[in-house]
Amino acid sequence: MGVANIDLLKQAIAREVPAIITAGDGPSRRQLMIQFDAGQTSPQGIWAHYPEQDAALVQRLIDLRNPVAVWFQSGSSMVQFSGLLLKKRHGLGRHMVLIEPPSTISIVEERHQPRWMVPVSFPLAATMQVLAPNRVVEFESAARVWDIGMEGASLICPTNKRIIGMVKDAWLKVALHIRGTEHGYPAVYRHMSPASDQTMRLGVQFMPSGDPSAAGAHEALVSLVNELNELCAGKNQPKPATRAA
Repeated sequence: MGVANIDLLKQAIAREVPAIITAGDGPSRRQLMIQFDAGQTSPQGIWAHYPEQDAALVQRLIDLRNPVAVWFQSGSSMVQFSGLLLKKRHGLGRHMVLIEPPSTISIVEERHQPRWMVPVSFPLAATMQVLAPNRVVEFESAARVWDIGMEGASLICPTNKRIIGMVKDAWLKVALHIRGTEHGYPAVYRHMSPASDQTMRLGVQFMPSGDPSAAGAHEALVSLVNELNELCAGKNQPKPATRAA
C-alpha cells in the first residue's frame, strides 16, 4: 500500500470528511453516507458516524461479515478501500461504526467535473419535480442532496412507484434551498439505484436555462460547490468553479 495513499486516508480522517459505504450488487446494492471521526481512535480500525435512519442497514452489514467498499474524495479524485464493518455504538448523540483497517488503498476514479459529497449536517434541502413534456408538474418529492457539482447531482428520494417508473431523460426541476433561499435548476434524469431499504438514489444532469433569473441560481451553485470543495477536500482542492461567461 503506497505511502501517499495512506497519507490521503490519514488526512481524510483528520478533516472528518464524508465518505460512502457501498455493499452488494444489482438490486441488493446499498449505499450510506458516513463521516470519519478524528476524535475517536482504536487499534482495531477507523471510527465513523452515520445517520440514525441507517442503523438497521449498518447492523445488517455487520452481521453479514462481508467486506464493504468505502469511498471518499480527495481533490478531483475518488479514493477507495475495503474492509469489514466490525461493530457499532451510540453515544453523545452520535451513531458510530468501526471499520476494519484497510490492507490496500487505491485511487479509483478521476473526475474532470468533480462532485462534492454533502454531509448530512450541511444546511442544504432539496425538492425534485417531475415535469410533463409541456413542463407541467406531474409529481413532486422531497430529496436529500447526496453529491453535487456544476453539471449535476445525485439525489436521495423516498422510494415511490412514480419515481421508479420515470423514463430516462425525463425533464425535472430541482429546487435547492440554500441558506434560506430557493433556487431552481432545470435538469434531466439519467440513472437510478437503491440507496437504502426505503430510498432511491437518482442521478440528474443540470441543463442550461434561458431564464434571466438563471444567473442568480448559477452564482448560488458556484458558491455552494466552492464551500463544499473547501469542506470536503481541505488542502487537496481542484480549481474552484468560476462564473460562466
